[in-house]
Amino acid sequence: MNTADLILLCVKAWQVKDIAQKLKEVVNENMMVIPLQNGISAIYELKEPLDESNIVGGLCFIISKIESPAIINHFGVESSIVFGEINNFKTERLNKIKDMFDMAGINSKISDDINADI
Repeated sequence: MNTADLILLCVKAWQVKDIAQKLKEVVNENMMVIPLQNGISAIYELKEPLDESNIVGGLCFIISKIESPAIINHFGVESSIVFGEINNFKTERLNKIKDMFDMAGINSKISDDINADI
């Protein structure tokens, strides 16, 4: 039984297409997937195997580099996640996602136009 409400897709952009096929096997009608890659292709690659209703647009702002094994240096901007419905509608599930991020201490913002932000 799959009980996740939200899947954050945090792989490299070139990996999304393969992962999307695997997600098809586990995503049910109530789950949401937020891709956090640079660029616009992740949403389209997810739409091939998944229902569009499962996809929430997203992006993350972070600047980091690997200093040495197990040591990540985060610098520059304050890291955050921006997300929103692909059709730019304001939905209750966006508020639920925002609440989850807030409870986890993740800096986030609901986008007014996620397609423009991406």
